[in-house]
Amino acid sequence: MLELPSRVPPYSEDAERSVLGSVLLDSVRVIDIVVNAGITPESFYIPQHRTIFEAMMEMVQSSRVVDLTTLGEFCKTRGFFQEIGSPKLLTGLIDSTPTVANVEYYIEIVLQKQLLRGIIRASQDTEQSAYSYDEPAEGLRSKAEFDFGQLRQQKTETITPDVAIQRQFKAWQTAQKTGCAGIPTGFELIDKGFGGLMEGSFMILSGKAGAAKTTLARNIVENVAMRGIPASICSLEQTTEQVWGSIVAREAKQSVFLLNCGNPRIDWAKMVSAKAIVSKWPISIDDRPKSPVQLWSWARSEINKRGSKLLVLDYLQAMTPTAGKKYGNDESMIREFSDTCRAIAKDLRVCLIAISALSNTGNLRGSGMIGYDAWGHIQLRKADDWKMPDNLHYLADVEKQRFGPESKDADLWLIANEQRLEEKEYAKNEGPTIDRTQPSEPDETERLVGPSSAIEMIDEEAPF
Repeated sequence: MLELPSRVPPYSEDAERSVLGSVLLDSVRVIDIVVNAGITPESFYIPQHRTIFEAMMEMVQSSRVVDLTTLGEFCKTRGFFQEIGSPKLLTGLIDSTPTVANVEYYIEIVLQKQLLRGIIRASQDTEQSAYSYDEPAEGLRSKAEFDFGQLRQQKTETITPDVAIQRQFKAWQTAQKTGCAGIPTGFELIDKGFGGLMEGSFMILSGKAGAAKTTLARNIVENVAMRGIPASICSLEQTTEQVWGSIVAREAKQSVFLLNCGNPRIDWAKMVSAKAIVSKWPISIDDRPKSPVQLWSWARSEINKRGSKLLVLDYLQAMTPTAGKKYGNDESMIREFSDTCRAIAKDLRVCLIAISALSNTGNLRGSGMIGYDAWGHIQLRKADDWKMPDNLHYLADVEKQRFGPESKDADLWLIANEQRLEEKEYAKNEGPTIDRTQPSEPDETERLVGPSSAIEMIDEEAPF
């Protein structure tokens, strides 16, 4: 068998030397440019260059000035010359740097070569895994997508305390004007109780079966999308068609229950009108199974391609275990799911709301770490006076608020005909009562429009 000659991975010695030389010539200005561009020790292919950059970063972190003399003394004290060779190498870095003015050009070359090496490494790992992979191929494809997604150049940013504080002041000043520092949801429970949906926050909505937690999450998405803010739903419980159908029905103020039962009471003219409105909202829905790696891939794609500011996972315990991983017990598996959600929210700087089931004892099912990982936790339950169908009264308890107090018994009423939650008490009497036994007579609108003619107006591809 013919053996192919080994190839040297992509790198540019001249660009690496020029980046390091630029730091030595003007560290006060250049070091910030280098760090903010995303240069790390791994960006350098030549081992000696990697060691020199690590020494520079260690000096910067200890507030030392970096120049030819101080770096040489630092390397001598730490014994780094055993790794990088002669001290003349440092002088050579300056001699080989044409001009500090072109440092951003040198940086771009180094980053491009690093990215190419990463692509080669990820391709080789994927190829090797494909030969021996025993799990479904989709799992490997998703892992490969995730690995390649991780190679995207990240522009890291190191900010001064003054800049960081000023940004936070700006968020608080926004709260003075709008009532909340984060994205408004239309629910005082969240906007006043949490300051809206904060960037980087991982929120939990929990409750027993029938506690309207999914309805609350969907209503939040609807209220956010109405403001033109992109939101994405990962639905592991309902199909894409069912979720979109509920959104349209809510906008049309029509009962999903009556729609499912084929009741002639439905106002199809309103449904058609609502479809035209809702289809323009910046909402994305994905109902495919998600492992932790696949959730990362989905989240990154929704943010990069759609600009989503809110991610919703329905629901946490329905995620797919990592292929081939032995958890030992359900608690460790759910802990991985929870940690994944926390990391996605923080690293991608987005709000992620996850719906969580409760155990028979009333705790978050699967792992106590969910509560620790979450930025906030709201638990819903039926009120004592809950009554079908005219008083669907729920209570919401804030079990955790990272920057504020817990609270109990916030009122929510579900308008069943519209699949809509309201915080006002009068809402419990809104809307007609559903007669579950007898079909109702068509109203005046249906007599004029006719349900059949309205249905014909709906595209066959309509998602409900």
